[in-house]
Amino acid sequence: MLESNYTRFFRDNLFGVNKGVFYCNAFHAGSGWSPISGGNLNRLHATFETNPLIRISAGVATGERWGVALGVQLFRHHADESFVPEIAFDAPDDEPVLGLGLRYLRKLGARTYLESLATFGISDDPRHDRKGVFVSYHVLF
Repeated sequence: MLESNYTRFFRDNLFGVNKGVFYCNAFHAGSGWSPISGGNLNRLHATFETNPLIRISAGVATGERWGVALGVQLFRHHADESFVPEIAFDAPDDEPVLGLGLRYLRKLGARTYLESLATFGISDDPRHDRKGVFVSYHVLF
């Protein structure tokens, strides 16, 4: 697993965006290996689920796999709002899967925020196709 990020502050504040965190995650997993926590290793089947509360029935590939995800979190209005566009590539069992995602986060109060996730994944194998929108309201205790 290799993870990198770079924070950049913008002078012009175009569209109210004053900061961006650019990131790249890359991984290679051997046959039969699966992460204990899920982490950022399964971008297209965990992060790119339409509903992160349930697992979509494609299951975990048992062979070798590798992948990479590139994205940026753009912060607006002093981090009360952010957009996260992402592109990812995953190769479970050498089956190429390309994914696109856009996450929107909006702080509504001191302990509440709104999150919306739109995803699109495409592959020659229909088991790996993903598309949908998920909207959730979070309360932090």
